[in-house]
Amino acid sequence: MNGDGCADVLVGAPGFGAVLEGEGRAFLFEGAPGGLAAGASAEFAGGAPQARLGQAVAGAGDVNGDGYADLLLGAPGASGGNGRAALFLGSGGADHSWPRQRSGDDSHAIAPGGMTQTGDLRFDLLCRSVFGRARAMLEVELKPAGVPFDGSDLSGGVSFQDTGAAGVALFTLAEDLPAGLYHWRARPRFDLASCPLQPFGRWAKVPWRGREEPDFRVAEAGVSFVPGDQLIGFHEGAGDATQVCFDGLKGMGLALTFEKSAEARTLLLLLLDAGGAAEKWTTVKLGKKAVKKNLKLAQSGTHALLLIGLDGPPGPYSIATKSTLPKECKPFTKTLKAAAGTDSAVVEFETLPGALLSAKFSPKKTFTGPLGLTLLSPAGQAAPASALPMAGGGLEFVAVPLDALGSWRIEVTGFASPKEQVAAKITPLPPPPGQETVILP
Repeated sequence: MNGDGCADVLVGAPGFGAVLEGEGRAFLFEGAPGGLAAGASAEFAGGAPQARLGQAVAGAGDVNGDGYADLLLGAPGASGGNGRAALFLGSGGADHSWPRQRSGDDSHAIAPGGMTQTGDLRFDLLCRSVFGRARAMLEVELKPAGVPFDGSDLSGGVSFQDTGAAGVALFTLAEDLPAGLYHWRARPRFDLASCPLQPFGRWAKVPWRGREEPDFRVAEAGVSFVPGDQLIGFHEGAGDATQVCFDGLKGMGLALTFEKSAEARTLLLLLLDAGGAAEKWTTVKLGKKAVKKNLKLAQSGTHALLLIGLDGPPGPYSIATKSTLPKECKPFTKTLKAAAGTDSAVVEFETLPGALLSAKFSPKKTFTGPLGLTLLSPAGQAAPASALPMAGGGLEFVAVPLDALGSWRIEVTGFASPKEQVAAKITPLPPPPGQETVILP
């Protein structure tokens, strides 16, 4: 839990009731080279009568990919008897040399066994020598799952860096990896001039993964759908997994209707964000009645639906999809004034790729002009869109195609004073719903 390299012990006491009858407790005892600590380093309470926290306890691996073990505690009597599971994330200040896998832009961790939507990854390792201060560079061996490590095709740094007394965190990047499963390991390589007795450090692997077990998965980039498409999957039995990607905005709703099936099957449905982390998950029991599941996106970006078979015989299944856009995508009106110290104002709106923009800008009587409009993409680049003149000196965009996901802006110029105003009516038209049938991989 604290990254010191020693295993810890978690003890559940579901009958504990010194504060609230039957609330339950769980106690964490930290390991050390000399054995377990005499007292618990952390205590978790059920917080409600008859919650029975600690009825089930388990290590959850490293859920958030930060290098520390996490805990999962069960409280079957919580939430009015419906039960609850609580996840506690480990942390600590202890130095450790466990390798970590992160997105290529270093924006988020990728949990052990997790998935990434892109083929760009970053591999980190704390490098240090048992002989003290040295100069080191990082070596990484990356292989597709199923290909054993053999010490060949190493990647890493091009120059040695000073480790200092405490070690230095080094990283290397892997770019444009094709879709599939991968495993990797890393070690420090030392400059023999500064560390003649230790040419290499030991190989280190992502915690809680076996030597040949996959450490991460790069998602299929080519299989995607537009909400409104029909999805056809094929259940091959327990453990099979299929995935399909789509673009979505924060607050967008996605309605899934699993159509009735002649055979009873159970699927695990996960909604994954752009970093491969699970925003939501639920189980789906296929059978003689249609099953509806409603999801709401917590952030904008490319998402994925991951369907994992849990049980049942092989066979096809069908999913009808439909979306509801967030309020930021709906038409709105706004009165614009110039920002302090400038002659311009900005209006912003969210949209999906394939949407169309219609917008009207009408100067108020005090406006002296001339009025100017610039459409800016989410990347901040001017879009090739021409504004058409309106009566009264106004300008409008008519059915301008928008090709990128995210927040678009329209810059309005020509204000001579802070008192001048322009009335704006923004109408982003959502992309037409998909009508294709998408076969899941």
